[in-house]
Amino acid sequence: MSAETLRMPGTAFTHGHVHAPSAPTEARTHAAVVVTPIAVEPLEVLPRPVARKLDRYVTQANVPLPDRLQSYNFLHQHAPREVFPAAVLERVDPREPLAMLRSEYAEAGATGAVNRMLHLDWQFTLQDNDLVKVNTMCRHAGVDVAYPMLDDELVAFSCRIAPADKLRDGDLRRFYRHAMRGFLPDTVIDKKKHGFGLPFGVWTRTHAGLRGHATGAIESLRDRRLFEPAFLDRALALHSDVHAAYYGELVWILMVLELWFAAHMPDVRF
Repeated sequence: MSAETLRMPGTAFTHGHVHAPSAPTEARTHAAVVVTPIAVEPLEVLPRPVARKLDRYVTQANVPLPDRLQSYNFLHQHAPREVFPAAVLERVDPREPLAMLRSEYAEAGATGAVNRMLHLDWQFTLQDNDLVKVNTMCRHAGVDVAYPMLDDELVAFSCRIAPADKLRDGDLRRFYRHAMRGFLPDTVIDKKKHGFGLPFGVWTRTHAGLRGHATGAIESLRDRRLFEPAFLDRALALHSDVHAAYYGELVWILMVLELWFAAHMPDVRF
């Protein structure tokens, strides 16, 4: 391993992008339930774009956490039988992913929506996803990686901070920025949040070679009979004609899944 150490900034105070929109909505859910029957008729006289947004908000607000966090998950917008063949569904429990989320969400106890969502982030976003990818890639590159913001004592300290201090009026990392003011440069404290995601969806629409690679992989995946052919066709069509960035994530997942099958289980069929 190299003596060089890469220090990643992951934080124990607020991490994922779900906290700001979801936590305040949790407090307004009961109000939305009451408003729903009253709001139906006025929707008809509102401008259509406004009515659609209001209808989506009311609908989403009535979905409890943590289920609401999956509202924009493409797979959750389709019935399981539209995605997977009957032979596959007979071997799995389609309810298990949400059951896992609900179990972890409940495990955090009555600590408030922000802390419960942080608990989900630590389990699923950090432990099961981000840390696995960063650790693996750094190991292959010969680079030591450290996570100073995930130090045990710092994480324990973050658990003693009131949720209202971690997130106030949609302000992510408020506590951390306030605590570091005067220690870190203002340019660091005040910079806008930038994600690490690559624009894979856009690239696969504009770069012929990458598009062909993704399409070829998904065509090979089709032969494994893990997904309904119509679902794969629709995913490719929506990525090509509707929203490259949003549906590109699904295309990426399908492509990488097939590449993994090709490398480790080339003969598998479902």
